[in-house]
Amino acid sequence: MSAHAAASGSRVRGAWPVLVVLVVLCVVTSRSVPMASPVTTTGTGASGHVRAQLPRTVRLVVDYSHGQRYDPTYYMDEHLWDNLMLMGFEVILATGGLNETILEGADALMIASVVQEQDMFSVAEVAAVQSWFSEGNKFLWVACDCELSGEHVTNTSNVVLAAVGSHVYGEIAAVADPVHNVDASYRVLVSDADRDPRVFAMVAPLTLPSAQVVMHSPTLVYGSDSTDPAPDVDPVPLESQSVDGVYPLLYYSANATVLDATPPPSRAHSDGQTGPLVAMTAEFGAGASGTGVIVVSGNSPYGDFMPMCSEEYRGVALNGLALVRQVVYFGVLNALDPDPPVITGPDDLAVPYGSTGNTILWTLTDELPGGYELFRNGTHVLSGPCTSQVFNLSVDLDGLDLGTYNFTLVVCDFVGHTSVDTVIVEVYYDPAYADTTPPSVSQPDNVTVAVNTSASVVWDVSDDHPALYAVYVDGEILIAGQWNATMDTVEFQLEGLDVGLHNVTLVVVDLAGNRASSTVWVSVVESTAPDLVSLLVQQLPLIITAVCDVTVVAFGALTVRARRRSQVAPSAVPQSGSDTPLGESGEGTPPVAE
Repeated sequence: MSAHAAASGSRVRGAWPVLVVLVVLCVVTSRSVPMASPVTTTGTGASGHVRAQLPRTVRLVVDYSHGQRYDPTYYMDEHLWDNLMLMGFEVILATGGLNETILEGADALMIASVVQEQDMFSVAEVAAVQSWFSEGNKFLWVACDCELSGEHVTNTSNVVLAAVGSHVYGEIAAVADPVHNVDASYRVLVSDADRDPRVFAMVAPLTLPSAQVVMHSPTLVYGSDSTDPAPDVDPVPLESQSVDGVYPLLYYSANATVLDATPPPSRAHSDGQTGPLVAMTAEFGAGASGTGVIVVSGNSPYGDFMPMCSEEYRGVALNGLALVRQVVYFGVLNALDPDPPVITGPDDLAVPYGSTGNTILWTLTDELPGGYELFRNGTHVLSGPCTSQVFNLSVDLDGLDLGTYNFTLVVCDFVGHTSVDTVIVEVYYDPAYADTTPPSVSQPDNVTVAVNTSASVVWDVSDDHPALYAVYVDGEILIAGQWNATMDTVEFQLEGLDVGLHNVTLVVVDLAGNRASSTVWVSVVESTAPDLVSLLVQQLPLIITAVCDVTVVAFGALTVRARRRSQVAPSAVPQSGSDTPLGESGEGTPPVAE
């Protein structure tokens, strides 16, 4: 398994998502489908519910012309066709051979392994299948069987596969499992489904806990690693080697053993080889058109002694019905729409801040459109359905702040194919679209502090696009720095100022060049002032006596004259390349007492 896991990773083309479409189909009751040559079955089916629905009616031809019908288990086939009809398939049971008439207009064909040598395909039938598949966008399921029924069984299947250009063939051998089985080693139970995102939706029913399917007297499959494939051309074991476009779907367990005691020998395996062994594959981009899907299995999905679509065998619960219809459903979708959505969008964009009318326009094209999701810097911002095969999606960029934005669009079609496109948008400053609103700066009160004591002036500042700040003391810049969006205050410590009166001015500038300032007058005084309390205590008796003896005691007059000198605001902020700082503090004198 480790070798396959390494190989499968290299085969994934494009950006297949971690999230794949998983449709769990519900079981419906059986309904009789009459046999004829051919029989076309349509209608709504019996009571029940199937969640998955095709985007249009799909014509599926089922081969019953080569002895595949087995009456004791035919009710299982009926149940399978009934389910497929409810999903939107038109099921045609071909009992009179395969030819151009029966295949005309068909989207899909299922061929179970033949039974007797007289049931082998004619040359004309092989040619009809080849011609039909070469039209492109076709789904083909060809089943093989073990050599115990005769080498003609798998040889016939391989002839059909070679005609359509398949890169996968059935070994003329058998597989037995002494551990995982239903009461006998040749009744093999399979529960190991591949987890590759490319095929996960097809095998989803077997990824559930305890899920399994029976493959009764099966064989295994191998690859032809050649641009001109054939059963005997460059055979490779798919357990350890990869073939472009081929994905294993199911594996036999590690206990499974190859039984190849009679000639001819297996082409890519040996007698007694143990598992895990590839039991079933899907090939995408198959055929001359490069648009087909071919499924090859080591056992028949219908029309056998115990077909893979069985839901119970000898008291063992099985998930065969869900598996078969899931493989058919997603196999057909991949054939109808083999390619992921095409996203046509712009290159990376540069948008001036404050400008309007800016958009990203994507055109999404797909045969079976699905939906989209849009992410901005990793956050989901928009989603919806693609309502037409050519769908335009426009995203408004107006109002974005300055900065860089990653817009990633993920588009998923009806099949589950996914495409991704990313546009980087740079919103930059352009004077033509600059804002004219200056920053907001608070105005603290003037302060008086004792020299060398801890005190500060704090300004509240705000702006949508802050840039720089500077603090001047008496016209000299003392601190300056970058003003960012998280900085809503500027604080200046006063303990280093000398005794005297100081002009402390803050200047802030935004990205558009708008400026604002605020000036605080700071009076720094000596810390050793007269002991006023002691003086009052000494003079208290005299003051009391004076108050009692004199109605009005004029003990002095204090004239306070307020002189104001003009305060000069800091000069305009220099432009880039100036030899001066942000601005110079104005000089002025605050109110003083005489």
